Amino acid sequence: MAETQRLAANAADRDWVSERFFRQRSNTAEVAGRWPRINFRSDEYRNTFFGFEADFTIRQPQLYFYERYTGTDNNLYVIFLPQRSGTITLNTDYTIVDGFMKRASPIIKIWSAGEFETNDESAGATVERLSEGVYLIKNVLGFNADAAWGGVDGGVEIPMCKNKLPLIWVDYKVLPDGSIKLMTYHREHHNAPEFAKNVRQGYSDGDPVDIPGGRSISIRVQMPENSIWNQQQKKLAE
Repeated sequence: MAETQRLAANAADRDWVSERFFRQRSNTAEVAGRWPRINFRSDEYRNTFFGFEADFTIRQPQLYFYERYTGTDNNLYVIFLPQRSGTITLNTDYTIVDGFMKRASPIIKIWSAGEFETNDESAGATVERLSEGVYLIKNVLGFNADAAWGGVDGGVEIPMCKNKLPLIWVDYKVLPDGSIKLMTYHREHHNAPEFAKNVRQGYSDGDPVDIPGGRSISIRVQMPENSIWNQQQKKLAE
């Protein structure tokens, strides 16, 4: 079991440069374990904390920094640092679009046979394949209307081919209980070169068809107040 050790305020010698800044001398503080971690908490703001952690359970140990909700395993973001060389990557509930950081909506990814994946914010939503090209998304209240993403019309992201041409058409109907009936159709590009027309044997342009194999559709949804995520946020705010 992990053990939390608190370092005394005078654990290392310091040369004070000003009231709030100091130079550290040769003394060091160490934490050990399979996932050694240092947490940074505020005496006033207790909803989240910062963590600096190393993962020694993998072949090439990973070092990362994150902000996490207190009392949970839910991260606001994680910054993964490379080993010696490489790319610093960011995993977050925020997405950079057109140079601006925007908060992501609750997102559901849907695959051909009705398999689906939710993120933290959309936990509790479910998907059922009703028939070829017809999927029912339940436990939601329609599409997310966040204007930063284009409102409800920006709520569907469809798969593209290597030439960035859409592989399918989509239509939808929001049912009275908020469930979304999603319909997908084969899509051809008659004016494209032969290799990019997206011709599929047995299907014509506009025929109902499942989401292409190995590809997915992303749906931004509105979750009810009693969703798992919204209930967690209420508890953290108390």
